[in-house]
Amino acid sequence: RPGDKQMDLATPAFSIPDTQGQYWQVSARAGTVSADHQVLTLDGEVRVLGPEQDPRRIRMETERLKVSTQRQRAETDAVVTVQQPGSILQGRGFAVSLANKRYEFRSQVRSRYDFR
Repeated sequence: RPGDKQMDLATPAFSIPDTQGQYWQVSARAGTVSADHQVLTLDGEVRVLGPEQDPRRIRMETERLKVSTQRQRAETDAVVTVQQPGSILQGRGFAVSLANKRYEFRSQVRSRYDFR
């Protein structure tokens, strides 16, 4: 978009490296890259999958996610579901540090554990 120097993306799919050199897979229906290339906003059916090598591979789903590359942080005010072997967490409002993989839910948090 020449007017505001942002870039719109249709069905973005990409990999984000973590500090151990493993890759997280990210996809969505649409996205926007900020003019300074520091913020990626993903919209619609946002899916994040942890590295394949991780035995506790995380799967995250939401409708909107804002990723700040400079701050190494992703966040949303939407409902987020985080699944990993043995548990499902869901809440409204979410932030995660991409550097240390620490995440927090802001409200309406529910958890379900399955120890089969």
